[in-house]
Amino acid sequence: MRILLSSYAFYPSIGGVESLSAMLAEQFCLRGHDVVVITHTTGESGAAPYRVVRRATKSQLWELVRWCDVFVHNNINLRSAWPLLFMRRPWAVINSGSIAATPMGRLKRFCARFAVTSGVSADTARKIGAKTVIPNCYDNDLFRELPNGGREVELMYLGRLVSEKGVDVLLHALHRLKLAGMAPRLTIVGGGPEEASLRKLVSSLNLDEQVTFAGIRRDHALVRELNRHRILVVPSTYSEPFGIVAVEALACGCVVVGSERGGLGEAIGPCGLTFPNGDAEALAECLRGLLSDEGRVRALRERAAEHLAGFTKEHVADRYLKLLSGLCRTAERLA
Repeated sequence: MRILLSSYAFYPSIGGVESLSAMLAEQFCLRGHDVVVITHTTGESGAAPYRVVRRATKSQLWELVRWCDVFVHNNINLRSAWPLLFMRRPWAVINSGSIAATPMGRLKRFCARFAVTSGVSADTARKIGAKTVIPNCYDNDLFRELPNGGREVELMYLGRLVSEKGVDVLLHALHRLKLAGMAPRLTIVGGGPEEASLRKLVSSLNLDEQVTFAGIRRDHALVRELNRHRILVVPSTYSEPFGIVAVEALACGCVVVGSERGGLGEAIGPCGLTFPNGDAEALAECLRGLLSDEGRVRALRERAAEHLAGFTKEHVADRYLKLLSGLCRTAERLA
């Protein structure tokens, strides 16, 4: 198949959508398909088996849509969809997040009715009205348990330092544990506009000796960091569409505790615990139970291998290719 993949954000930008698009493009190529990625992100593409067209002109976009056998959007982007008004091509839309209830969002929802849609979690699929759920994948060649991993630190947070990620909820839970006589250490990995205010909160809660701000970690440095920790906490206050950091942490041998709304619980599966979003007391109780029961931690970790099999990049790419090839066969019959 000739696959045109639209990903508004793409490498060198970093995020869940960018990672999913890159892994799918690579896996499609490895299976013998021709792939072109179109993106609004500028920069260098690096070595890749697929072509990347950045900020395509109208004429470039027209020719690429005419070239392809199937057009795939990782999140619907009407700026790149307009050629479909003039030429029929099978169209698939991956919903990696929700669509805002704005005039543009309502237009996107209307247009998505003419595509085959899927969601990266059951929660996301339900919100968009998609019947198919195909989860996000993780880089299973990179994220893995390392030999002789120390796990000398109890807790880790990984993500952007923004209010919706709930790092303050985690710090208040840590404070509750300290008042109860427990003093687990926490490493905060990531950066963002809330870092200064979070550092002040750490000091005001008298947690300076327990909390370390480690900055941003990527690739192998991130894998080593995850292998140093026992529990990853994902305390988002909003409904995460999926939560790929949870899967990456599980692959590195961590148990995951995360907020329950959205698709995060699907990513964690039977390998961790969930708590009500924003509830520091409930989070503290989850952590207290795990920190005082190593047997429970081992039992949760033992479930990871079976759970992770559904999130490898090879497995997820095969599911998308099955969807796309079926879409192309249907289009041929109707032609």
